[in-house]
Amino acid sequence: MMIVIKSKVGSRGQIVIPKIARDNLGMIEGSGIIIELADDGIQIKSAEKDILSKWSRIAEEEGMDVKKEIKYGDRLYEEIF
Repeated sequence: MMIVIKSKVGSRGQIVIPKIARDNLGMIEGSGIIIELADDGIQIKSAEKDILSKWSRIAEEEGMDVKKEIKYGDRLYEEIF
């Protein structure tokens, strides 16, 4: 799935990565990014190699029991499909 979002460059050359994009990539303040330059534009990627690990870490920091949630998700998947 590709989402296209229009944004602007600020006076100091800064851009804001919209919330929907940050949420989908699991980006939080201080997250690393990779900027790839090409002839026709730039591409910004999350520097996190394993986004699921990052989401798990954030969930645990928020007090969630990730292993319990995964087991529940697996059981729910089996019931539905």
